[in-house]
Amino acid sequence: MRSRPGVMGPRGCGEVADPMQDDARQDDFFDHFINIPLIRAGRKLQLAFFKDAVQPAGLSIQEWRTLLALARLEDTHLRELARQGRLDATHVGRAAAGLEKKGLVALYDDPDDHRRRRVKMTEAGHGMIARIWPKARALDAKIRAELGDEAFADLRKSLVAILDMEELEPEGDVKVIAAPYSAA
Repeated sequence: MRSRPGVMGPRGCGEVADPMQDDARQDDFFDHFINIPLIRAGRKLQLAFFKDAVQPAGLSIQEWRTLLALARLEDTHLRELARQGRLDATHVGRAAAGLEKKGLVALYDDPDDHRRRRVKMTEAGHGMIARIWPKARALDAKIRAELGDEAFADLRKSLVAILDMEELEPEGDVKVIAAPYSAA
């Protein structure tokens, strides 16, 4: 609490909360600020899925997301994989290296441009998707059953709309001090 000299606070001790803090505490919007429940719900779902399906398979969340994005693209450049999968390019590179060590993907130089790396899924990678995907579908079904078909469809539509909002894309280099979705 910041003090302002000469103004009596709630305890009569000469201090009062900063008006900006008072506004946040009193504002109805504070209780309905969408970021907080979205982050918490995303983390809850991610950790439940990680514990049930990803961790037992020996993968990190980033490796799973990279493998899943690659399953749709089959064979592509790392940057294109990041773009199509809406993933951070540096995370994709690290995840792809880990997946290669596990035999789930193959990394190779682009024959047309040796500065670029390509990635493709191996048979073992396809097998991993086949093992984990039913658990992903089961989690989806559990949420759909809880919410109902219409609310589930509305939620999905709303989340996609938020993801498509270009004005929310950060500009420049953004450093996250404590990653909200780390599985550790």
